Amino acid sequence: MNARNPKITIILNAAFFAVLGLFFLATITTYTPGAETGSFFALSIVSLLLMILGTRRIRIYSTLIFAVCLIFSYYGYQRGIEYQSYLNSKQFIMQMNNRILERK
Repeated sequence: MNARNPKITIILNAAFFAVLGLFFLATITTYTPGAETGSFFALSIVSLLLMILGTRRIRIYSTLIFAVCLIFSYYGYQRGIEYQSYLNSKQFIMQMNNRILERK
């Protein structure tokens, strides 16, 4: 493999550490069920770009981050579906309670 330009290597390292930092930030800020789907999916796309452009060390680490981001994204998608079904069932129960109260 050809030697890379040092400026490009610095930019790739900065992008890798930005992805790593945003990954940890996304794991902390998952307070709404299903909201982490978008952030982890976006991070997986950026880590995919780093897998293509990075050095060997960055490729290995970004492959791991890519896999973990896809798993967390799918998990967030499942949590979002469960949360929406919970909200729908709760809304149904509230509508039934209102109908019962209206009859009295």
